[in-house]
Amino acid sequence: MLPSRADESRLAADGRSVRAARSERAEPTGADPAVTPTPRGLYAITPDEPDAGRLTDLVARVLEGGIDWLQFRVKGGSPSQREDLALRIKGQCDAAGVPLVVNDDGALALAID
Repeated sequence: MLPSRADESRLAADGRSVRAARSERAEPTGADPAVTPTPRGLYAITPDEPDAGRLTDLVARVLEGGIDWLQFRVKGGSPSQREDLALRIKGQCDAAGVPLVVNDDGALALAID
């Protein structure tokens, strides 16, 4: 079960928000910023849902719940449909400060970067 918005407002022992404390786990202190950190924390994967409205609603809910990473794994639809959907999801992730991982499609990953 994903944490609720109420959980998000809790503070870690040092006074930081739970989300801030969790996000620091993604990249250890002193790590090279040019190297992609190892995924840590709550990692969610999108379903193969071609309906943009349903998928963006679902993504909004899991982002609100406090995930640390999201993997885009929609396989259906045309390449242009997948790119449009991935761009929408990336916008949501960027706004929430959550990295988006594109699975199995290097061209799509480059197109939305």
